[in-house]
Amino acid sequence: MQQRSDTFLENASAALADTAQAERRDFFALFAPLVRSAAVDKFAGYDSLRQYVKQVRQHSLDNLEHYLGQFEQEAVHNGCRVHFARDGGELNSIVLDICQQHGARRIAKGKSMVTEETGLNSFLQRDRKSVV
Repeated sequence: MQQRSDTFLENASAALADTAQAERRDFFALFAPLVRSAAVDKFAGYDSLRQYVKQVRQHSLDNLEHYLGQFEQEAVHNGCRVHFARDGGELNSIVLDICQQHGARRIAKGKSMVTEETGLNSFLQRDRKSVV
């Protein structure tokens, strides 16, 4: 996965230079595994639940077409429109088309790694004249 945020390197450099933040990170890194282990030890069925969740995940991946179809059907039934894209470029184009169709001047989106992975923000900023 390629990081596409325009300010990622600057943000990372600033975070690494912040000594107070580094101390907090180090403290958390030291104690987080201990806290996790203590929580796991108190959870009697942890290993069996973990195995079950792995099986559910694999089942979902093996039957993704079925579940996507089911999701699409329910979403459409609830008044939504579902779009499928083969790759990030196609997704970005679909979003731009929707913005242009509606004369969007501002866009609110949910927090999603998809926008980072496809470079949607910079794509829309480059084509801002097309959206407005």
